[in-house]
Amino acid sequence: MEIINLNNAQKVSFKIDGYKMFSSDKIEIIRLKLDPREILEPHANPNDVIFYVVDGEGTFSNNQEETIIKKDSCFRILKNEIRGWKNINNKDLVILVIKLL
Repeated sequence: MEIINLNNAQKVSFKIDGYKMFSSDKIEIIRLKLDPREILEPHANPNDVIFYVVDGEGTFSNNQEETIIKKDSCFRILKNEIRGWKNINNKDLVILVIKLL
């Protein structure tokens, strides 16, 4: 059994504070942390994604629509849909991103 934590996880290749917590040929789990007022610009992804908000509150944008998502909320976005996040608070926004490969 391999235990992965923030000290030994692989950093994501983009600017956001994110770490790959698990990766296989079927699923990838990434922990993202957005600082207060930080934005993850809208983008498309070739995978279905499940988001789970671990801590904080943020605005999720999806195809020009914005929704406030709070702690302990979970939802799925289909592949190739535009998605982005904005931390709207003065504390960190922590999200688990579960990519279905």
